[in-house]
Formats: sequence, C-alpha cells, structure tokens
Amino acid sequence: MIHLNACDVIQIYCFIQFGLLGWQVQVVKEWQWHWENRELPATGAIDQYQARFPGLYARYTETPETRKINALYAIVLICLGLTIIHLPNSIAMLYGCNKSFPNWIFPWFFTSIPLIILCTVYSVLWWSGDIFAEQLTFSVFEFIISLAANVFI
Repeated sequence: MIHLNACDVIQIYCFIQFGLLGWQVQVVKEWQWHWENRELPATGAIDQYQARFPGLYARYTETPETRKINALYAIVLICLGLTIIHLPNSIAMLYGCNKSFPNWIFPWFFTSIPLIILCTVYSVLWWSGDIFAEQLTFSVFEFIISLAANVFI
C-alpha cells in the first residue's frame, strides 16, 4: 500500500496540471491558427512590403470564434504561469503549517484562489458553444482535480 503525504499529493497534482495546461496551450494555439486562416497572395508568400502594409489581404474584423479563442489562449497562459508559481507556494505553505509560520501560509492563497477562478472561467468559456469533445472531458477532469486537491489540503 502506498502512503502519500500532502507534499507528494501537491507535487503530483501540480505536475498533472502542468501537463494538462501545456496540452491546452497547444490545442488553443492550433485553434487560433485555424480561425486565423488568412488568404495569401497568388505567390503564396508575403513579401516585406505586404508584411509592413497589409492592404488587400488584411483582416480588419475579428469573428466571435477568434475573440473566444484569443481569450482562451490568454487565460490558459495565465493559468500555466500561476501553476508554476503555485508549486513552490504550496511547498512553502506546508512548511509554514509544519513550523507554525503564518507568513509562509498566506502566499498560497494568492495563487490558489486565482487559479481556481481562472480554471473555472476557462472551463465555462470552453463549454459555451459547440466546441470540441475530448478537450471538454479533460477540462472537467482538471477542474475536478483542482477542487479535490485544494479541499484535501
């Protein structure tokens, strides 16, 4: 029988979250490329002049899908950054709880609360619409793990 202490659970949870959020960054980036599919000139390339002055081939409007994907990309990057900061804060919180240092406990709340809120916002944004299948499953899985891990601690 394997016995895990709280530090092991936090590290496992953070590494799972690294993997899931990294995968989500890749998926959202692919959808950005899909929705940003722009028409190229007949030459099939954009020269220096067209890169500076887009002119005929520029897109001046943004579709709702593009806005949604750009928002998802920004949120998932913020979540990934918060997760990287959350791992040392979680270890510091456990050390502070063990040694009764309240100043080591409070920084954990500054990463865990925004992480829970932003992952929830990301999941709700992902679900609103007719988007994707396995991403929905993994978003729900990540959300449930984040709630379970934060309640466990």
